[in-house]
Amino acid sequence: MEVEVKEEPEDEYTNHIRTKIIEDDEEEEEQDGDGGGEKEEKVKKMEQMFKLDWIHFEETVVDAFNSLLKDTHFTDVTLACEDGQVKAHRVILSNCSDFFNQIFINNPQPRTLIFHASENVKEVSSLMKFILRGRYRWRRMTR
Repeated sequence: MEVEVKEEPEDEYTNHIRTKIIEDDEEEEEQDGDGGGEKEEKVKKMEQMFKLDWIHFEETVVDAFNSLLKDTHFTDVTLACEDGQVKAHRVILSNCSDFFNQIFINNPQPRTLIFHASENVKEVSSLMKFILRGRYRWRRMTR
């Protein structure tokens, strides 16, 4: 038997979570406790398995990544350029780039400074926007 419970949000900021309860009926024979084993009775056990679905998971993750561009409270990497610095998150960079992954594996310090001599802060900021949003738009001047 499957029972589906859908939680309705209290307000527009509450994430939807769908819970599904899957019940398995299991019959098990149980012997009498006197050791004789003469009296057997069937005992019905009920096992419940739960499945949780985060209905708007992808949208929530995208919103969280977008907020990482503005919020620097949990940053643990600084990408330094000749004209400025950009704060970043080690776990994001290492999962998006083999280059950064190898740097963090070889340098396990809690706070890391990476200097990009050939880049400027605008280019590094654009790279971070691409990594966290999965897309980036720019304008190019043509003649």
